[in-house]
Amino acid sequence: MDKPCQESLSISFKKKQANLPDVCQQSNTGSAGEIVVVVDADYFKYNFKAKKELDNKIMQEVDTEFKLNKEQLRAFRIIANHSSCVAPEQLKMHLGGMGGTGKSQVIKALICMFDKKQESHQFVVLAPTGTAAALLNGSTYHSMLGVRSRGKKDEDSFEKSMTTLVNNARSRLAGVDYIFIDEISMIACHESYAISSRLTAISNVHDKPFGGFNIILAGDFAQLPPTSGAALYSNNVSKIKNTSMSP
Repeated sequence: MDKPCQESLSISFKKKQANLPDVCQQSNTGSAGEIVVVVDADYFKYNFKAKKELDNKIMQEVDTEFKLNKEQLRAFRIIANHSSCVAPEQLKMHLGGMGGTGKSQVIKALICMFDKKQESHQFVVLAPTGTAAALLNGSTYHSMLGVRSRGKKDEDSFEKSMTTLVNNARSRLAGVDYIFIDEISMIACHESYAISSRLTAISNVHDKPFGGFNIILAGDFAQLPPTSGAALYSNNVSKIKNTSMSP
């Protein structure tokens, strides 16, 4: 991008920020002490065009092949557009909707797109159960990341094998940029923490959730809850401590 374009984009972005409500312009939300940052993400735009014409062609081909509806196409394009950007911000996305709305179709379209781009190694699909993973030709997060339950009896041996588990998981995720986790409603808070902690150990990126990997969580929270532990939407998260799942 040349200098005039950069200056024009900067001015445009400042205008957008100026028109935002005051609550959005605050850098601190107050009680939680969280920092709110407004990101000018072009890949969210409907008329986004990738710099590589081949990427645009492939995205159009996949859309036509899978006959994505409006909402499916929106979800697909956010991820597809993001993958065609150069060094974009980390993508943290939730793909929701009731059963039968076509979330799996979006996943299959993404797998096809990465395959057409010869970048299938960049995208992995994970799920909490073998059955859910098999439906999308994916893996359980336990097997892919080496996350497992432990008891007090095997704690010593578990700690000794931690380095091996992390190294093996790092090898399996070599070249991966996008991690899609299906059936998110079945993953409890302590399990979500274990996943994020393991990805942090793998990437050695400690200042971003999930180790800086682009993460897409899919599922309907009105469906199956976790088999144990607090659900991600639970109001009792701060009162519950579960150490049976270790990263």
